[in-house]
Amino acid sequence: MALFHIGASSSVIALIGKGRVQFVHAVPMAGILFSRAIERGVGLDAMRAEEYKRTYGLLASQLEGRVRNALVPVIDSLVTEIQKALRFFSGQNAGETIQRIFVTGGSLYLPDLLPYLSQAVSVEMVPVELNRIEQLKWSEPVQQDSRFIIATGLAMKSEK
Repeated sequence: MALFHIGASSSVIALIGKGRVQFVHAVPMAGILFSRAIERGVGLDAMRAEEYKRTYGLLASQLEGRVRNALVPVIDSLVTEIQKALRFFSGQNAGETIQRIFVTGGSLYLPDLLPYLSQAVSVEMVPVELNRIEQLKWSEPVQQDSRFIIATGLAMKSEK
């Protein structure tokens, strides 16, 4: 099993085998870099690039594929890093392979990102949704999705 977090400034993959974390690999490729690629590739200001990233993501059918074309080189670099981590894990664990990668972080919501990653890496990518968030006592309503996974984990830890 693997956990893959796509944050704002970095992405982290944690590979788990034999009941414990075997390998962790962090790379400085994530949401901010995706937005900058759109800024440069499509010629947009930062706010518009962020909007386009969230709205169009890797959808080839939108805006003549311009947003997708700007993102693909960065996403492919991320794919290469995931593949390296998976090969290392397999080599260190007698050929054991990862069948599923559980994905967290705000960027997992980019349209078509998970299918693209899944096909490129040949491993099922499963989005992680928070299922205990409603059990926490918040002073304000909190959106239930993966963008808040770290904060929720810390809150759940301090709750004990």
